[in-house]
Amino acid sequence: MSYDYFNLPFGGQLLVWTSRMLVYGSCRSKPNKYALIDLAFDKVGISEGSMLLKPLVKLLREKNNFKIQPMCERILIEDEVNLINCIEDFQYNANQKNEFIKIWNLEESRESFLLYATKLAKAFKDANLNTNLNFNEVRFNKFKNNNLNFETRH
Repeated sequence: MSYDYFNLPFGGQLLVWTSRMLVYGSCRSKPNKYALIDLAFDKVGISEGSMLLKPLVKLLREKNNFKIQPMCERILIEDEVNLINCIEDFQYNANQKNEFIKIWNLEESRESFLLYATKLAKAFKDANLNTNLNFNEVRFNKFKNNNLNFETRH
């Protein structure tokens, strides 16, 4: 299944955008990529987001099989989808953590990966950022609006 960046829940968009910014952004621009990432995370209530994201992305990028696309790509690749699913699973499903270690071949970096992913997932959970790729906000809003008609009116 392909995922369009514009149809992702906000938490997924933030994670993909900041990951792409971390990889392809410039350190020499003003503001630099870390300031832009921190600004984006500050807007949702996460302080120093670049310090949470950088170690995880750096660890994953050290592996040859982990890829992130340039900023302008709309359709996500498998690693970007897995990154969103990883943060979603680390927020709610304690049993799924080993799946991502196998996907990205992180056996020798297991403890570091678990630490970095857990910290980032906790920050996303505390900020109530939706990273559930099965969540359809349009369908949810239609359901919410349709149910307003069933309220008792006086």
